[in-house]
Amino acid sequence: TLFYLLTVLFYIRFRTKEPPIKWWFYGLALLSSTFAMLSKEIAFTLPVVLVLMEYVFFKDRRNFNWWMVLPFFLTALLVPLQHISFSSEGILRATEVRAQWFTWPRDVYFYTEMSVLLKYWALIFWPSGLRFYYGWPEERSPLSPTVIGPALFHLVLISLSIWAIYIIKKRSFQKEWAIVPFSILWFYIALSVESSFIPIPDFIFEHRLYLPLAGVSMGLGLLLTKASRIKRLKYPVWALVMVVLVIMGWKTYERNTLWANDIAFWKDNIKKEFDHVAPYFQLGIAYQQRGMHREAIETFNIAAQLRPDYYAIYELLGVSYERMNFLYDAVKQYEKALSLEQKKAIIWAYYARALRKLGRTLDAVQACRRALILSPVDPEIRMICR
Repeated sequence: TLFYLLTVLFYIRFRTKEPPIKWWFYGLALLSSTFAMLSKEIAFTLPVVLVLMEYVFFKDRRNFNWWMVLPFFLTALLVPLQHISFSSEGILRATEVRAQWFTWPRDVYFYTEMSVLLKYWALIFWPSGLRFYYGWPEERSPLSPTVIGPALFHLVLISLSIWAIYIIKKRSFQKEWAIVPFSILWFYIALSVESSFIPIPDFIFEHRLYLPLAGVSMGLGLLLTKASRIKRLKYPVWALVMVVLVIMGWKTYERNTLWANDIAFWKDNIKKEFDHVAPYFQLGIAYQQRGMHREAIETFNIAAQLRPDYYAIYELLGVSYERMNFLYDAVKQYEKALSLEQKKAIIWAYYARALRKLGRTLDAVQACRRALILSPVDPEIRMICR
């Protein structure tokens, strides 16, 4: 997000300055764009935003060579190139990434994102019920009311924004008003990578709003500025802004306090999403890291009921049982983990360690061999199996 916004800022300076200094800003914009593409995939939309800026704000001001935008599209190629390698190992890694990311069918993901985008709009204007993991229901039919309703909302909002930009440019209204529809289009462009046809494991994450919110803030800032210049609205607008700032500031303080304690944080998430496996899993880890293994076992068992096919739950259950010296239970949990995932070397190592403590030396040696075959240089595994 930082490099994305820096690129936009440098590009605006490039378009509003005179030579030779403008070319320094162009170089900085290009460099920042490169860093953005190397940082996160959402930067892939950056050239589209620059083209939209050109049309909305600069097209009528001076002649522009569209070849100036082309290098930014070339930097966007860095996003897919980071996941491509011509070696067999690189191809294998790319396959694993696709298998991990493409959790949902494309159509299901797209239908579901219609309601997610609506939730994002709601969070911008009233961020209540915040949590890390959402148990968002998937949508499998395009005819579902929870798909059609939000889709119509987005279509109308995007259409009105495009129409507003056209009218503002055609009828020579005050050009700054174009910031409002531009900020709405920014919102959708910025989310187009994570909330469209590209399936990723989670339907919704609050942190995906960082970049879209930067664009929406431009439009909100303009509207508040314009309203405050109206004599009758000046004091009510400022009073409203102060009230909102106080409320949001207090809510931010409360949220930061919750983030400072991981156990309280995950318990809060469970209170809001009691049937989602991830917060139980994370709470179990938090307990385990504090040596609270009895609580960790109780929590991991709930996670196992919600997601019985996830090997890592049984792996960590085994760790807690082993640290409490319940070795038979630990072995049982490691065996469950290995029945679901046999390619994780560390599970074989933990299994070997528990077997050795039980006096099953030959079985422990066999388990260590499997671990070392899978990961011969891992220092933790070598320490366990020495």
